[in-house]
Amino acid sequence: MPKLKNKVAAVIDIGSSDVKLQVSQLRGKQIVPLSTLEYPLKLGHEVFCLGKISFECLRELSHILSGFAQVMREFGVQQYRAVGTTALREARNREFILDQLLIQNRMAVEILDDGREKSLIYSAMTQALRAQDAPKKTPEQALLAYIGTGSIGISLFNGSHIFFTQNISTGSLKLH
Repeated sequence: MPKLKNKVAAVIDIGSSDVKLQVSQLRGKQIVPLSTLEYPLKLGHEVFCLGKISFECLRELSHILSGFAQVMREFGVQQYRAVGTTALREARNREFILDQLLIQNRMAVEILDDGREKSLIYSAMTQALRAQDAPKKTPEQALLAYIGTGSIGISLFNGSHIFFTQNISTGSLKLH
């Protein structure tokens, strides 16, 4: 098994309204963020209004990813994961977009299904609840709400795990 000490990794999130890069390093048992970049991009506006991503938007996305790749090289990133959410998931031309990103940027983008995307979001929320209440007791019950650009969701948390989730495919960009 390869040595993981001080390993540098990155995550790219291609969302409905922006593209984010987080570069982190494993130090001991801690994941330490080194850099976070965010670039606005109106993928969701195009997809939710027109049903697809335009060539101009694809060109801009490719340019952003090229810049992110350069940053990852500078940090010595050894492993990365690029994911797309609602806008890519709902684009009629998503297969073409994914192929072009692979060809132009040598980047394989995984589209997260809605359940997986919300699972990651709610997991981060429950971790934050636990960390926030570390000196106190974790709340026995909590209602968690997620309002995104492409979807809205709620979950019920009983202090140890989420036992109910409901997502609606309507977000701030889709309300127009």
